[in-house]
This record gives sequence, structure tokens and C-alpha cells, in this order.
Amino acid sequence: MFYLNTIMLDCADETITPAWEDQIQRAGMKLMRRSGETCREEETVARGGACEKEAVARGGACEKEAGARDGACMDSAGVLWITEDEGRAKESARRGWPVLGILKGVDDERTFYGVPYLCMNLTELEPEFLEGVYRRQARIPWDVLETERCLVRETDARDAGELYEIYADPSVTDYMEGLPEDPNAFKAWLEDYAKNVYGLLGYGIWTICLKGERPEEIEQQSSGARDGRIIGRAGLSVREGYEDLELGFLIGKPWQGQGLACEVCSAILDHARQLGAERVIAFARPGNEASVRLLSKLGFRKERVAEVDGEPCFLFGRQL
Repeated sequence: MFYLNTIMLDCADETITPAWEDQIQRAGMKLMRRSGETCREEETVARGGACEKEAVARGGACEKEAGARDGACMDSAGVLWITEDEGRAKESARRGWPVLGILKGVDDERTFYGVPYLCMNLTELEPEFLEGVYRRQARIPWDVLETERCLVRETDARDAGELYEIYADPSVTDYMEGLPEDPNAFKAWLEDYAKNVYGLLGYGIWTICLKGERPEEIEQQSSGARDGRIIGRAGLSVREGYEDLELGFLIGKPWQGQGLACEVCSAILDHARQLGAERVIAFARPGNEASVRLLSKLGFRKERVAEVDGEPCFLFGRQL
């Protein structure tokens, strides 16, 4: 499922090829072209009935959507601007519109300061990559992988309520650091993590969703009803002092004992291999027999005792 449905092109004709246009259109995305300084009729329709000049007059943000989209303009919903004009790219980024800047070769000295994504050869970019560029700027979590029963996606601040309930169970956090007492502080931490980790590293600790219908009481506050209920988190990180990727996982108590952690972690190890990792490590505190059993089942071997946050832990390793 693509959230990106319209690409607004503001570049020279020779920048794109018929084959690339066909690839984009086969993905179900519309290609529109900017015409001069004003919005053409087609652009107005594609951007929800408001052209650029109207958006300026309205402050670049739609009041109705400001809360739900954190200030991003409704007119940009589903739209990615692709431009070789540095000024327009910067202005789009300033307004919170998803944008991709085009450099004119390796000798292009323009900085496009504030524009998060740049490219040199547009026709090398596939629809899936453009979808990722759009999602990152529209603050829509990326889907990472799927298993038979679960969807693993990036964590969103709107997951905070469900995750807080999972983490608040003492039996779940017996062998890990506890949560801040204030749920809002936890939400702020999740938002900061999603903003700074995923975009920088391309991986992190993700949200695990059980496929299926979401309970009605949480559907409206969730980041996407199609995800299914949130049951925990798992993913990859790098711990200070270690070079290898580290596997981490947590499953809420109601979903433990069903093989879900093994199912998800097996898929994450395959994903780590695709990222180029040759070895993955994991830690388990003495007494955490459930994690020790899971790591053994996943093919990890206990290597030594290491200190983590001032406490002894078993260090496990596995070659991929």
C-alpha cells in the first residue's frame, strides 16, 4: 500500500525518461508538472483544492490537520514535490511539505540547506524509495517486514498509549530499565527516537503489530488501523563499545508463549543479513530464562559475561 499518490515534478524534461514515468504510473502514482509560478488546474485538484499562493496566504498549514499531522499541511497529503530549484525545495521543506531536491551533478555546489533528501539521477529511484522519502517527511512509519502473524514497522509517537500499557507490567520489565512515570515523557522519548534514529541509521527498535482488526477503543489514536494490535517491540541497535548489531525484543504478557517472539526475531535476523551484517549479538540478564531459551532457539551461543548498565549480563553471539 502506497501512501504517496501524486508526484509534482519541477524539473527539465531531460531529467526523466518514458521508462521511469511508466514505472511510477504502474505503481499507481500520478505524475504532475509544475507550470510557471502558479498552480495549473490539475495541480490544484491533486493538492486538495489549494494552490501554492493560497497555501502561502493561509500560512502554509491547514488548521484542521495541524494537530493530526503535527503542522503538516493537508494540501500536501499524498504529494511529494520533486524539484531542481533550490529556493522552491527550501520553501517546501520550511512549510512541512514532503520534498526531494535534484542536484545537477557532482559539481553542483548548491547546499539545499534544510531539504532532507537529495538525488542526482531521478530515474534511478524506484517507487518504493520515493514512498519512503514521502513517509519519512509526512511522519508515517515505514513498514520494515512481515511474518505470518505480525507486521514489524517503525515506532510512532502515537504508539505510546499501547506500548505504555505493555511496558507498565512489572513482569515484562523485570530484566530491563523501567519507564518514566509520566506517560507524556514516554511519548516524547518515542517521538525523539523515531525522528533521530530511523532516519540516521536506517534501522532501530521497531513496533510489532499482530495482524488483524484493531480494538475499537484504540483505533482512533493509533498510527494506522490496518497495522493490527501492538504487542511489543523488537529490532536492531548498536551498543556503545560494540561493533556488531544487537538484537533486542519485548513481547507483552498476553502474547507470550505463542512463538511470536521467535517468529519476529527470526525475520529480523534475516533483515540484518540483508543490511550486510555478518554477526549479531544479544544480552540476557542472569535469571531471564525465557530470553536465554529464545536466543538458543534462534541459534545464538553464550560467549561470556559482560557488564551492561552496571550489571552483569550474558553476552550471546551468532554468525549470520
